[in-house]
Amino acid sequence: MKITNISEGPRGFHTAAGSVTLEKGQTWEGDLTDAERQAAQDTEYFAFGDAAAKKAAKAESEDPVGVARREVGEKAQTYIDNLKVEHADALSIANARADDAEAALAEAKAEIEELKADLAEATKPADKPDLPSLTGKNKAELLTIAKDEGAQVPDDATNAQIVEAIEAKRGR
Repeated sequence: MKITNISEGPRGFHTAAGSVTLEKGQTWEGDLTDAERQAAQDTEYFAFGDAAAKKAAKAESEDPVGVARREVGEKAQTYIDNLKVEHADALSIANARADDAEAALAEAKAEIEELKADLAEATKPADKPDLPSLTGKNKAELLTIAKDEGAQVPDDATNAQIVEAIEAKRGR
């Protein structure tokens, strides 16, 4: 579809690809949805179709200021289009870097969880199967075990108190 600016100055309208600005008499050709076309028509700044474009081109060709405005408008539109392409590349790069950062974050979280598990394993009390059993021992034997394992018990402690001190020292 051809759209021509028939107003006295630059005017714009929106398309799915972005906004388009036309200088007086300038024509644009492209696709519009029905809603975009209706919005542009409602402004009454534009004429639609080949006949309108030819009429505007003829009027503009007779007006040197119009020709200059059209050329400037076309150059500006080209510049804007180029900027959009450049920004699209930057956005693509930024998205790729964000994806890389998310992957690195996920790896770091997994590593932290592994380290937490390793720490929990390293700090849990070790099972010491070679420790002597406390059952069936007399007071003298229990005092010897307490001394060997570094449990502090007074000499007048009962067997139950000695066993309790040894178990506390063993972390049970």
